[in-house]
This record gives sequence, structure tokens and C-alpha cells, in this order.
Amino acid sequence: MIDKNKFGLVNAMNLSLIAMLLLSCNYTIAQDAKKIKFPDRTLGFSTGISQHLSQSLPGGYLGINHEINLSKKIKLHHNLTFTLHKGEDGTQASILSNATATTTVPPDFNSVPLKFITAGIQTFSGVSRSLFSGKLMIGAGALLRYQTTTKPENYEFTATTRPTTTGGTFLYRAFYQINSIRPHSLAAGAMVFADIHLFKTKIIETKGNLSFQWDSRGDRIFGAGIKLQKSYRKTS
Repeated sequence: MIDKNKFGLVNAMNLSLIAMLLLSCNYTIAQDAKKIKFPDRTLGFSTGISQHLSQSLPGGYLGINHEINLSKKIKLHHNLTFTLHKGEDGTQASILSNATATTTVPPDFNSVPLKFITAGIQTFSGVSRSLFSGKLMIGAGALLRYQTTTKPENYEFTATTRPTTTGGTFLYRAFYQINSIRPHSLAAGAMVFADIHLFKTKIIETKGNLSFQWDSRGDRIFGAGIKLQKSYRKTS
């Protein structure tokens, strides 16, 4: 005769074993689902000089760079960069020099050029390929740039003269006339760049960085600087 208590104990043990196997399978599947496809990555910081070619403005840039190794030679790039350029109006000096050549300048006359700054923040995504055993990396991609400037879009500089009692003229006033202002702009564009390996320590790799970009506003910006990078492996 079958012992019902013993039979029930065996069933309970079997059910427990099945439950443990199912939990183990679920855990393994969950671990596989969390596995990162491209775990080898690089986080970097870049800085250097920047030339705003469209407005002939010198300046600089700061950037945060993130790279994902898709293969031994191909990388995916995501960058966030801040640029700052400054300049001054070049027509003021030439107009004043012509005016002062034929007029008398009072001692209390004073005029300074219009000074302005142009700041921008942009995000970039692209791909690169390494050459010469990783010593050189060239890449390209698309960017989205927001820019703000204190320079008026359309303005004029005027120097005004008045006749003297002796028949001559004297310069008495100089001013800017601002016709339109467009301080903010958003543009899409593209960038090409090259990273040149310089040296590497146990923690940090240093590269030289060259870049050239253009956008839908007609702005062209050249950059040259250094990039400090640290490799890491994403596990979750």
C-alpha cells in the first residue's frame, strides 16, 4: 500500500526542483538580456583654440567626448561642445582715420570700436575609422548648433563733422546705428575631424585634435587642440 505522506513529500520535492530550475533559467535569460553589445568605451575631455572663419573671430572651445568601440577600427562618437569667440568692428578704425585726415579733432573727442562675443553650444554624432595601428583616427558626422551673439546683424558706423568759423571742419561725433538684431540662431551642419595619438599613460591617453565644421547659417569654424581620454568597460 502507497504511503500518502511519502508520496506527497516526493511531489513537493519535485515541484521545488522544477521551481528552482525555472528560476535559474529566468536568471540566466535576464543576465543575457542585460549584456552590453558594445561594452568597450571611452570618455574624454577636449579643449583648444577655435577660429570662427565666417566672422574672422578668434576664440576657444571646451568639449566632452564619448566613444563606443563598434570594432577594432570603427568607433561611434557623441560630443557636447561649447565655443566662445570675441571680436571688434574693423570698419570703425578705417572710417575714423579718413575723417581725421581732413578734419580737426577736438581734445575731448573719443570713440572705441564695437566689441562683441559669439557663444555657441552644439551636439555632434558621427563615426570614425582608425588608421596606422590606431595612431590616426579620421571621422565625420552631423551636428546641431545653438549660437548667440552680441553683434548686430545689420549696422552702420558714422562719423559726423561740423564747419568751423575759419572755413574748416571738425569731427564732433561718431556713433553706431543698429538696423537689425538677430542674437539667437539654431542651425544644423556637419563636421570632419582627425585625432592624432600623442602619448599614453596607464590611465590617460592624449591626442591632438583637428576639426572643421560648417552649418546651414553659413558659419564655418576651425578647431585645433588636445583631447584627454580614459577607457572603460560598461557592464550594465
